[in-house]
Amino acid sequence: MAWIRATRKGMTNVATVLKSDEITNTEVKAAAVAAGDSAQALADFAKTVGDEPSADQMSEAMDLYTTFTTSMSSLETVCNAR
Repeated sequence: MAWIRATRKGMTNVATVLKSDEITNTEVKAAAVAAGDSAQALADFAKTVGDEPSADQMSEAMDLYTTFTTSMSSLETVCNAR
């Protein structure tokens, strides 16, 4: 599936940006690294499932995606508080 290939590359790029050393505020950095870690977990998972994921793999992907969106929400909250 094309979305899996896009997820691998896209989430890897997102993780790289979120874990950037250019983020220097400690609170923002912690939230950004957590979001980057969840993005990388999603990218790593997408690398392992191939183009035809099973129903169980799709469920796991959704759990990872939920973790990612939750961590991005936390990052947004921290950034908005600054």
